[in-house]
Amino acid sequence: MIDPDIAILVVDDSSSARRIVRYYLKNMGYGACFEAENGRDALKVLENEKIDLIISDLAMPIMDGMDLLVTVRQHSVYGAIPFIILTANNEQDTLVKAVAAKVNHYIIKPFTAETLEEKVRAVLP
Repeated sequence: MIDPDIAILVVDDSSSARRIVRYYLKNMGYGACFEAENGRDALKVLENEKIDLIISDLAMPIMDGMDLLVTVRQHSVYGAIPFIILTANNEQDTLVKAVAAKVNHYIIKPFTAETLEEKVRAVLP
């Protein structure tokens, strides 16, 4: 059974992409979703909210998803939060860098609700 109070942070510079991810998550039963347009804004959310999962795009202005991942992993309080990367870039070197930075999963865009659900269920208890 899904805990509707699990808090998920969706980070993407595209408002439509954030809306789609939130729609899929809501249909899965997750009700507590937060949004950020870039990594810098995501860090502000992390400072103020208890987040259980981060789903982040890679290519964003100001602070991209890879820099966000590295920053999160180095933080003593929220360094262990599960992190899923969304990317349109399926180049091997990018994915290797994400794995080296301890990403939990990645999803190649475009994706289906089923793919998102599979990855989210794999990283959440």
